[in-house]
Amino acid sequence: MALLLVGGSAQAHDPLLSSVDQKMYAEGMLLKVTMARASASQLLKEPYRESDYTPEHFPNVQSLLMMAGYDLLDVTTAKSFMVPQSLDVQLAPQNDVVFEIRYARPPPGPVTIRATYINKLQDRHTATLVVTDERNNVLKFKDLSREDATLQMEAPETPFTQISRWSRASIIWMGALLCSGLAFFYWLRRRR
Repeated sequence: MALLLVGGSAQAHDPLLSSVDQKMYAEGMLLKVTMARASASQLLKEPYRESDYTPEHFPNVQSLLMMAGYDLLDVTTAKSFMVPQSLDVQLAPQNDVVFEIRYARPPPGPVTIRATYINKLQDRHTATLVVTDERNNVLKFKDLSREDATLQMEAPETPFTQISRWSRASIIWMGALLCSGLAFFYWLRRRR
């Protein structure tokens, strides 16, 4: 597990292990699910054929995996179920399958991520979920299993939210100064 924190995404060669890396950006949230080829084929409920998961033949199963990718995770906020904005499926350099699922940035407050795909894989399958911010600071870390495939966290405010609050106050203050300045110049002009 220390390797995962230091080195980034785990390589999921083991069909009983996968990883979910969640990164918060100012404009959105990216969830990257990495799993072994044999695990990905279980999502399709088709027999695993190693030849389907080579760079030459991957396009044959890629569209099927994309359809399955929308059901990998349930992401909810305090008020709503989040719908993915986009999804991409690729082979990693070691021929792992990587699902990149993009969401809008959740509003500040509670967020629940449930790895529903774990129940579709082998009985002893486990996953590691790591939540990081834009600077790769680890915000949350959890090992997931069939018995506990849910992570709850607090979505932080965006840096833009904090800046925009300051900006609104600044704009009001600058507007007040400008009005005062204009009033002063108008008064000076009338005195002449």
